[in-house]
Amino acid sequence: MHLNNTLSNGAFANDLICLSGSLRNLHIQADKLSRYSNWAALQVSGSKTKVTGILHRAAKTGVWGKDPKKHLWTQLSNKILVQGQHAHFIEQNNPFTYLGVELTMSLNWTHQYTRMTETFKQKPAGLNNSYASPWQAIHIINTPIMPSIAYAFPVTPCDPDRLNDWDNKIGSLIKHKFKFMKSTPTAMIRENKDDFGLGCHSISMEYHRRNAEALIHSMNHESQRHKCITEKLLRNQIAFLRQKTFDLQAQHRESSILLRCLLGFNMRVRQLLRIELSNMCVIKENNKHFSEDLKWISALVSSKRIVYNLENLVHVIAKPLVALGASTSTDLL
Repeated sequence: MHLNNTLSNGAFANDLICLSGSLRNLHIQADKLSRYSNWAALQVSGSKTKVTGILHRAAKTGVWGKDPKKHLWTQLSNKILVQGQHAHFIEQNNPFTYLGVELTMSLNWTHQYTRMTETFKQKPAGLNNSYASPWQAIHIINTPIMPSIAYAFPVTPCDPDRLNDWDNKIGSLIKHKFKFMKSTPTAMIRENKDDFGLGCHSISMEYHRRNAEALIHSMNHESQRHKCITEKLLRNQIAFLRQKTFDLQAQHRESSILLRCLLGFNMRVRQLLRIELSNMCVIKENNKHFSEDLKWISALVSSKRIVYNLENLVHVIAKPLVALGASTSTDLL
């Protein structure tokens, strides 16, 4: 099963990413790429060939000293050859673009946020100063502007404040184009035309839709391997975050920021949460799936503060007692 689900590369059009779990295998991947390119008479662009990596837990174990990033530079900088050209080294916190998304090996999404925000500033600003009619402005927002940002939604964690800020900018632009007062209800702008609205889509709604669509597509994929990996990954991420939820409650933490930060590293749970927070659920063979497992996680991440109720307090108290072997009331006597 492990060998059947091993992924060594991802290719789309003229983009290729080669994955490896060790330095030795990385050299093999580079050699394979060179051999195939030479055989097919293809020229690999040296300026666009990058190499990066991350030494997981190296800082914690101290195996490579206090700063493992220096050792990574020693291993990869000017050491990986593709068609006789050295691949450009990128540090683990520096971004590289893959399929239009700014990624880092440490999953720092700051660079992607900057890219999305800049895109969002430039295009609506140009539209605001253009001679486009109000209805043309709505059409442009719904077609080229919204998809250019929403394209990365399934993999990019966006908090509600960021989405609301983008939505407010869109709302201000529409009100300006139609010469509406600032007090004009936002609901009227977002409502469908058939229901007497303007039909300008909400970015928050689009974020929920794209994430839900990505998860459901993977769970119903025609490839059994793809479906198996998706469900297994989802269940493992739910189990991990549930444990973190219990730990936070057991420590009587007031803030849920740690759990919300962890969502940035757990894509499938993040996608599932969009479904749950939209008051929907995943149904398979007429049965609800994941709703019960996700209940406590959903309650914590939807609020900045941890709210304690009878149900989770009972669990917090009972868990350490069970760990000590006290499973009944007589064990406490």
